[in-house]
Amino acid sequence: MSLRRSYGAIALCLFSLSSFANEADIVIEIDSRSPTPINETSPFSKVITRQDIAQSGYQSLSEVLAGSGLLHVSGASSGYNAGGSPDLRGFGERAAQNTLILFNGRPLNNATLEGPDLSTIPLNAISRVEILNASAGVLYGNGAVGGVVNIISDQTMKREHTESKFKAGSFGTSEFSSSISRPLKAGGHLYLAASAGTTDGYRDYTENTKSYGAVSYSLPFLDGNMSFGLDQSRTDGYLSGVVAESAVTANRRAFRSSSVQKKRSIRQTIWTKLEKTLETGDTFQVDAGRRLSGQEGRYLTGTSIDQLLRVNSLSPKVLGQTSLLSKSADYVFGMDLSQSQYLTGTSNVRTQEISSLFGRAKITVAEQLDTTLGARVTHDTNKLLNGATVDNEVLAVELGLEKLVDDQTFSLRLDQNFRVATLDEQVTYPAPAFTATDTPIAPQKGNSVELGWKSGATQTTIYYLGNNDEIYYDPASFTNTTVNKTRRYGASYITDLSLTSSIKASMSGSYTYAKFDDDDYDGSHVPSTSGYLGSLKFKKTISDQWSVNMLSRFQSAQYSINDWSNTYGRRNAYSVTNLNVSHTGKLFSSKLTIGNFFGKEYDSYHLRSGANLFRTPAEPRSLVFEISASL
Repeated sequence: MSLRRSYGAIALCLFSLSSFANEADIVIEIDSRSPTPINETSPFSKVITRQDIAQSGYQSLSEVLAGSGLLHVSGASSGYNAGGSPDLRGFGERAAQNTLILFNGRPLNNATLEGPDLSTIPLNAISRVEILNASAGVLYGNGAVGGVVNIISDQTMKREHTESKFKAGSFGTSEFSSSISRPLKAGGHLYLAASAGTTDGYRDYTENTKSYGAVSYSLPFLDGNMSFGLDQSRTDGYLSGVVAESAVTANRRAFRSSSVQKKRSIRQTIWTKLEKTLETGDTFQVDAGRRLSGQEGRYLTGTSIDQLLRVNSLSPKVLGQTSLLSKSADYVFGMDLSQSQYLTGTSNVRTQEISSLFGRAKITVAEQLDTTLGARVTHDTNKLLNGATVDNEVLAVELGLEKLVDDQTFSLRLDQNFRVATLDEQVTYPAPAFTATDTPIAPQKGNSVELGWKSGATQTTIYYLGNNDEIYYDPASFTNTTVNKTRRYGASYITDLSLTSSIKASMSGSYTYAKFDDDDYDGSHVPSTSGYLGSLKFKKTISDQWSVNMLSRFQSAQYSINDWSNTYGRRNAYSVTNLNVSHTGKLFSSKLTIGNFFGKEYDSYHLRSGANLFRTPAEPRSLVFEISASL
C-alpha cells in the first residue's frame, strides 16, 4: 500500500470519528469508563514510584530498572556501571533500538547506535517510572518493539515541595541536589532543580563528575494550560572500557589502555507543551522539543570520539469521546514528526526525518467489554554518510479486546511494530579498502500477540513476538545486516503482598525466549539476553519513623555479546541484594544503604572477540549514607 493511500485511509477514519464527536456533543472524562485510557497501550504495566526508588537503595536509574524484575539492562561497553540500555523481550546488543525510552513523554532514543544515557538523569528528579512490557507500534511508533520505559520527572508533576539532599559513600562518591516547586499567582507554577556529584569509581579510569539542572514554568493559556522548560546534564571523566578475562581474574579494578576514553558528554533539551479543552469537549495537546546530545574526547590511544546529534520533534494530538453505531467510544489521533541531524568528526552531516500519522479508538461493544482499533502510517527519509537518500514506508495496525469481570481485567492484543534502521547501521566499511560505503537497510517489522490478566495488585502476561528483517550486527562479516525471521515468547508476573501488619512484600519476574529462525544463525539464542529475571522486595516498618528495606534481583546466565553461534556457553548468572535502614522525620530524613550486601562478583557487560572474552566487572559491596531536608 502506498504512503498516500495509507494516509488517506487513516485520515478518512479520523474524519469520521471527529464528525461523530461533533454530532454527539458528548463530554466524558477519558478515564471514566475503562481501566485503560485510550492514550495508554495496555493495563499491564509496572509503575516504580519515588518511594519505591528511595526504598530500593539503588544509586542509578539503570539499577532501578534492572531491579524491576521485568527487564535486563544490557551493560555499556564503555565500562560505566551506571550506563547500559533497558532490554524488554530480549534484544541484547540492539536493546537501545528496540525498547523505546521516553523522558516526560519525549523519546530519548537516537538516530544513531548511541543508546540513551540514563546515568544523566538523577534519581532525586524522578517522580515515577512506567515500564510497559508490551509491543506498542501503533501508539508510540518507531522503536516500541519490545516495550516502552517512560520516565516522569518532577519537572512536569507540579508536586509542591522544597528539598535538598546530600549523600556520600564508597569509591569517593558524593552528590548534592536541591529542588523547589511552587505555585505562583494567576495559576502559574515554577520548578527549579540542580544537582552535582563526583566519584572516583570502583575501577581504575572510572572517575567522573556530573551536573544536572532543570527549570520549567506552566501557566493558564487560552482556556487551557501551557508549559515550557529546559534541562541540561553534563558528564566529564573517564570510561575504562572492557578488559580481557585474564586481567579481570588477576585484578577486578584493571583497565585496558586501548579501551579507555576521556570525554565530556552534554545533553540539552528545550521543550514546550500546550493542552486545551475544545468546545466539543475534546482535548487538544501539542508537544514540541529540541534536544542536543554531544560528546567530545579521545581514547588514550588518540582516536577521536567527537559526535553531535540534534533532534527536533513535534507531536500534536486530539483525545476525545464519541458514539459509533450507538456504542460509546474514546479516541485519539495525531502526528509524530522528528528530524535528526548527526555529525561525527569531520564527516558529512547525516539526517533522518520520520513522520507518522496515527489513530486509535476504544469502543464499548458490550457491558464491560471494550475493543481497540488502531493504525499508524510512517514515512522516513535518510540522508546517509556519502549523500545517498533513502525513503521508506511502514504501516502498523492494532486490534485489542479488554473484558472486566468483577475486579478482574482480561486482555487480548494484536499489535504490529517496527523500527527504522539508525544512520550508523546504514554505513559499512568492507574489506580490503575499508572505505565507508552507504548501505541502506529497510525498516524491521514485527507482529505481537499478547494475553493478560489483572486482579488488584497482581497481574500476569504472556506474549509471542515474531519479527521480519530484524536488524543486527554480524561479527563474522563486520556488518550491520538483517535476519529474515526471529521468534520470541515469554511471560511476566507482578504481585504485592502484606505478610503481616508491619511487613510488606513485592515480587516480579519474567521469562524470555529469544531465537533466530533463519539465515546463518538459525536456531541460535540472541546473545546478552537472560531467560529468567526476578526481583523480591521486603519492607519492615519498625515505627512511624523507622523502616528496613531489602531488595534482591536475579538474572539467569546468557551468551556473551557477539557469540551468535552460541559456541562458548552461557555465563554471568547472579543475584544481588541491597539493604537499607531509613529514618523519616518532619524536617530531616536519613538512610544508610549497603549495596551488593553479600559481595557478589559478577559482570555488568561481557563480549566475545573471536575466542577471547572481555568483561566489565560490576561494583562489589558498597556503603552510601544520605541525609535530606524537606520543607
